[in-house]
Amino acid sequence: MILFAYRVAGILLFELTGTRWLLFIFPNLFENWFLFILIRNRYIPRLRLDSPARIGFWLLVLYIPKLGQEYLLHVAQAQPWNWIKRTLPGG
Repeated sequence: MILFAYRVAGILLFELTGTRWLLFIFPNLFENWFLFILIRNRYIPRLRLDSPARIGFWLLVLYIPKLGQEYLLHVAQAQPWNWIKRTLPGG
């Protein structure tokens, strides 16, 4: 819930200011966290998330690749779907 609220705060700030880099600073990390928890529960249930430091570590690990995606989409305003359409057969 905290990750969702964090993203919503970023969206609200973006809507109020129009500053796109705010979406980069407030990434949509809750989906990645949800998938991480599902994978952990299924395949590595012994992986402990019993302290803020452990949770923070895994959030940082998930945040690193997400930064690249958020940068491409919201700062550079790249549209990867156009590249996919041009590159894949039948697109």
